[in-house]
Parts: sequence; C-alpha cells; structure tokens
Amino acid sequence: MITLVNAKEERLTAFSASYRALSNLNWKPKRRSVFIKPNVGATSKTANTDPEIVKGIIHYLKEFGIEDILVGEGSVETEYESTPYNFHYCGWDKFAEEEGVELVDLNRAERTEIPWHYGKIAVPKVLFDKSYINVAKMKTHMQTLVSLCIKNQKGLLDSETRKTFHRLGLHDPIARLAEAIKPELCVVDGIVAVEGNGPADMGDTRKMGIILAGSDMVETDRACCGVMGINPDRVEHIRLISAGAKDTYEPSNITERPFRLPEMEFKMFRVHMRPEDACTACMSSVGKLNKLARRSIKGIFYFINLGILRRLDIIVGNAKQLPEDHGKCIFYGNCASHTAEEYPEYLWIQGCPPNSKMALEMLLSEKSR
Repeated sequence: MITLVNAKEERLTAFSASYRALSNLNWKPKRRSVFIKPNVGATSKTANTDPEIVKGIIHYLKEFGIEDILVGEGSVETEYESTPYNFHYCGWDKFAEEEGVELVDLNRAERTEIPWHYGKIAVPKVLFDKSYINVAKMKTHMQTLVSLCIKNQKGLLDSETRKTFHRLGLHDPIARLAEAIKPELCVVDGIVAVEGNGPADMGDTRKMGIILAGSDMVETDRACCGVMGINPDRVEHIRLISAGAKDTYEPSNITERPFRLPEMEFKMFRVHMRPEDACTACMSSVGKLNKLARRSIKGIFYFINLGILRRLDIIVGNAKQLPEDHGKCIFYGNCASHTAEEYPEYLWIQGCPPNSKMALEMLLSEKSR
C-alpha cells in the first residue's frame, strides 16, 4: 500500500504531513525499538531529508510508547565532509537533543556480515536489533537518474564498500543490496524535491509539497518515479529488482511537468565521466574544487579560459576512453589511473578522493603545460 499526503493542498507542515502519512497507513513497528535512516549524505540542506519529516515519524512512534529510537547515516567522507559534520551543518544534532533520540555515524557503527549476491557484505548490526525505517529524499541523480529509498540504502555501508559498489557497476549492487536488506517502512520527503543535476546543490529545488510512504521499498520507489514523471524502468537499479512488478499506485495529477533529468556535465565546466564508475567521494571533491575555484581570481580565470572559452574535461572514474570531441583533460582520482596512463600528456591528480584544495593548486601550477 502507498499513501501520498499533499501538504501544499492540505496546508500541512512537513512535520504534520509526515505524521499523517504514517497514520494513513496505520503502520506499527514490529519491535519496541526503531532505527531511522534519513538521507544526510552531503553538506546540503536542500539535498538531504528534512529533519521535520523524521520528527513527524518520531512523534507517531512515541504515541505507541516507543522511546528507543536511533537515527543513523553514513555520509561521504572527504577532507571537508563527514557524517558528524553533515549532521551538525543540517541541524540534526540540535534536532536529536530536542527529540531525545541518538544520532549514530554508520561509518563507525558495529557491523555484521550477511550473505548477498556477491558473497558477503558487512551492514550495521542495528538493522537486526530494531525496526528499520528508510527515509529518503525525492531527487534526481547524475549517476542513477533518481535517488529514492533503494539508493538511500547505500548510506548503510562503510566508505570502502560504497566505493566497491562503483567498481561493481553501481546499479546492480544497489539492487542486490535491496534484495538483502528490506526496511519495514519507507518514507520519501518530497516537500522540497531536487531535479536536474542532482543529487546535491548543482540540482534545482522544486517545491512539490508531498510525502509518500509505503511498506514495500520497490513499490514506493516506483510510485515516486510516477509522481516525478519518470518511467521507473528507465532507472536501472529499480528495473533490476522489479521483475514482474506491477504498479499498484496511480499518481494523481499533481505534477505539472516531468522532473528535469540530470545532464552528464557540471555547470561551471564540462566534465566527462562514466557515471556508474565515478564514486560520490570523487564527485563531491570535484564539486568542492568548483567552489574553491570561484573564490580566487586565478581559479576563475583558469576555468573561464579552459572551461568556457575552450573545453576542459575532468575525467572522473574508470572511463574506458575519452570523448571524441574532448578538450584539455584532467584525470581525477585513483580510478582514472588506467586511462591516465594512456594519455601521459595530461595531468593526473591522485587520491581516493583527491584533496580538492591541493587539486586546485596543481591545476593552477600546471596551466602553462
């Protein structure tokens, strides 16, 4: 069963809409303790789950006398990002104190190995100790087309395992993880969604004002795609796990137009990549490089000269070949090493991920090459 609450139409707050969604489902957890996994994967208040959505869930749970509630996430780790930093930046630490719940960094959580398609995988032990609620954000994604509940589970993994997912092709391991781990409840924050070049701040916000919820993760993701105007079978990880699935939820006509889909290039300068091979850590590092460049005259001149007036390609991930119409190339990150060896005339910046400040210094120092 899927429920959709239109907060905009019913003049509800995000908190009230979230509470209403669970009430509509008449949902009850199987255990007396609950683990909630929001999307707080980046340093962004628009690309992450709104804490007010989780607040509504917590107040619903407390009406059943449930006080043992844990909120956890495993964020991307770079020189400037971590789960504790993202929790603080987005106000989750203050929220946890007010609501009397515990925050946990899943990158440091106790783990247990379970069987899955590729052998064994280490997942947080808390998944088996508590009822698990998956709270995703409605958004497009440059690597997976959309990021919803199935994709949100990638944050259950430690940093190295997440990188391995990209080496395995990303889509299939995400689908196989969904076979191995199934939440009791899925909630999707569509109050302020992200379209275009999501999942983070390079995308554009879209005020949908909706909450979707359901007990089946695949069904919930497919319903969200319908609301977004995207055929769910175009999303590879959803298609892989949807064999024989029939969409039981018909979205009402609340979408004036389909969500704008992501491009394969960044806005400030052109980037060629194999999206399934470029992990979020390197993507995030390039995004930080973008921001750092805008803060210096030399950086702005460099990217205007090479990224706008001419063409600059930053090769992220394990690209098998360069685009035919490529310009000056920069190979970014350890996964690009094999391609970089074939083109020694271009700069290769090492790291997993590279330090964005050092990367910018290297770019500016080699501009005469």
